[in-house]
Amino acid sequence: MPRLRPQQAVKRPKPLSYSRNKPVARKQADGVSQSSAAKLVKPKVVLATGNLNKAAEVMPCFAEVTLMMQSEFAIDPIEETGGTLIENAILKARYACEQTGLPAIGDDSGLFVPALGQLPGLFSARFAGQGATDQQNCEKLLALAEPFKGEERRASYISTVVFMRHAADPLPIIVTREWAGYLHDRIEGDSGYGYDAVFYVPEFGMTAALLNFEQKQTLSNRLEAFNALVPQIVNTRP
Repeated sequence: MPRLRPQQAVKRPKPLSYSRNKPVARKQADGVSQSSAAKLVKPKVVLATGNLNKAAEVMPCFAEVTLMMQSEFAIDPIEETGGTLIENAILKARYACEQTGLPAIGDDSGLFVPALGQLPGLFSARFAGQGATDQQNCEKLLALAEPFKGEERRASYISTVVFMRHAADPLPIIVTREWAGYLHDRIEGDSGYGYDAVFYVPEFGMTAALLNFEQKQTLSNRLEAFNALVPQIVNTRP
């Protein structure tokens, strides 16, 4: 009797595996694309100031933000009753948020002279009285500082900027920057504002009011503060 050959095993194709993660991966990819699209929309932010010189100086910082001036909403400036630059900046930002319903930036700055007990400081804009001109403020400062020599004439521009997402924001973003220099012995230059005509910049051997636009952009404490703040606004927490 012939011997039967054992039947050879039939090779069957393995069933295709199904990954339950594929739908999840698809959703994740969709989320990434939606997130990228969202970043293309520039956030709207109100700048809480009526100072056009200040606004013009910081405008180049806002390429990724739609900046709206407080004046566009016919909002009167709030009284600066804070005891520090930070308090005043928060007051301005919170008030702009309340009045517009939008995120807002408030700022406060001043010229601080240690030998004068940090005056004019918080009173920089009204040092010679309410409604005083830049010329009057500079003249009063030079008169008070006349006895000072050398290092006694050290002075610093200090700016603080605050970003608030809404009026009740418990974690505002705060940035402070300083520009150190000296008081000049006279008013010199007319291209700046505030105390620029008496703020001597040793790096260039002249007052801030004699610097050209490019030179001032490399040193401005206000510009440094806004340059540090804006990226945080663009990437702000949800």
